[in-house]
Amino acid sequence: MLLGWSIRSSVAQITDATRSLSSGSGLQYATAGILSQFTITAFEESGLRRTSGGDEFLVQLDGSQSLRGSIIDNLDGSYQATYTATISGAYEISVLLLREGGLSAEYFENVCLELATAGVQAEFSITAKDLYGNLKGQGGDTFLVRFTGVDSASGVVDDRQDGTYRVLYTLTQSGTYSCAVVFGAFGISASPFRITTQPARRN
Repeated sequence: MLLGWSIRSSVAQITDATRSLSSGSGLQYATAGILSQFTITAFEESGLRRTSGGDEFLVQLDGSQSLRGSIIDNLDGSYQATYTATISGAYEISVLLLREGGLSAEYFENVCLELATAGVQAEFSITAKDLYGNLKGQGGDTFLVRFTGVDSASGVVDDRQDGTYRVLYTLTQSGTYSCAVVFGAFGISASPFRITTQPARRN
């Protein structure tokens, strides 16, 4: 033991989805065809505001149409989210914090899917593994499956409780799609938000 010396240790805090906040006009209203925006502010588990960037947030709108927002990391713990809805109507905005592990935020460009026919339900399977590549063998994980391309759609995930998950989806328009399988998405405080997009103004 060293007399007269004090040893301090610190544990790195991570962003807490339930404490993080979103604010701005883009969470209240929007106009079709006009860029809308809002700000995401990340907070740690201790309740302190984050002062550095690096988190991955996902902004998803579902309603009259489905679309994904864009995120700019301001590198100071805040993030600028933007989106442009082209169809007027009611929307639900989900703001999710992505966690590392498994299939976190991996994007599969027409690789994980077999040929799908427009209007006909198709399916594929997800097999959950741990960080070392071992089969998990049990259910309980949360996956978000999104398709973007000619149109946007969500997959319905069925937990088989054995570490595998069945994903059902129906694409209504023919064309090329990207499939995003996201693992470990946590909704931030007050998410999802509900807004109404007004029709575009006529000149």
